[in-house]
Amino acid sequence: MNQQAASIPTTRNKALVHGLRNIMRILRFPVRYRNREEMRFAAHCHRHRGGTSVAPAEGTEMTTQVIGTVRASSWPSLFDCAHRWYWQNIAGLRMPSSGAAALGTAIHAGTAQFDGARIAGREASIKAAVDSAATVMGEEIKKGAAFEDTLTPKDAINYAINLTAKYCQTVAPTRQYTDVELSCTALDISTESGVVRITGTTDRIRVDADGRLGVSDLKSGGRATEKTADGGRRAVTKGHHIQLGIYTLMAEQASGKRLDATAEIIGLQTTKECPVATGEVADVKTPLLGTDDAPGLIEIAAQMLKAGVFPRTRKAFCAASSIAPHGRTANAAITIEELQ
Repeated sequence: MNQQAASIPTTRNKALVHGLRNIMRILRFPVRYRNREEMRFAAHCHRHRGGTSVAPAEGTEMTTQVIGTVRASSWPSLFDCAHRWYWQNIAGLRMPSSGAAALGTAIHAGTAQFDGARIAGREASIKAAVDSAATVMGEEIKKGAAFEDTLTPKDAINYAINLTAKYCQTVAPTRQYTDVELSCTALDISTESGVVRITGTTDRIRVDADGRLGVSDLKSGGRATEKTADGGRRAVTKGHHIQLGIYTLMAEQASGKRLDATAEIIGLQTTKECPVATGEVADVKTPLLGTDDAPGLIEIAAQMLKAGVFPRTRKAFCAASSIAPHGRTANAAITIEELQ
């Protein structure tokens, strides 16, 4: 692999690289293609309904068959542990919604209410945003979200109120957004293995100081921010590169605009002080689309979906063998054919 491919930001994450090599080894996916045309990801991406498309490279055979649908939020899980991803997203073996997930839903609702009003030219009320977050949090509690000792329903309501208010006071006034909660019905990405369909919602599209567009994604949790060397705080960006890239591709198709600004994480931390901070991630599309010398993650995902093989990556925590068919342990790959 040449120096350009090695400089992709994602490859600096040794754990991710190790996991990807394991997946390619199990699938017998070549590290290098036989030639540049075969290697180049010249896929055509288009919205499922009436979108635009980019023609594939000359001499490259593509297929229009949809081989799988991957939710935007589940892409990190697919490359963290494909075995676990299979059980959750294909077999449908889901865990109950956690208290942390319910809190994230509430914060998204409150902050979207505030930013949506700003974009529409209406008065943006912090009180209305907080009330929206608290209402949604209450609804999530009634639905039976699974809380733990570290996050009680009462704590969740307080965090939803305080973090929503803090975002509206400190982050929102410094951002210019063009879109909030932008939904993409279906983004079809054609690869040599087949079409991978992506669905989901992008939190924000923002305009940076140079007038370029980029995605902003809100993340809440107990470790959403970290201290900097100068005593300040920044959002934790580790582990979010893949998801930000998927959101960027979806946003480009849904908005019809090019997004070439750095992607951004807005961290809202569920600790006593409720710190809120931001962090940027550069070049989020290249690892997904690949280069002339290395396949992109979308191509690798397509290989897994087509082969029907979902291996367990080393060091990834997977479900216990009690949820696997025929007594199979979580250390082994599972194939679709075995369940048919």
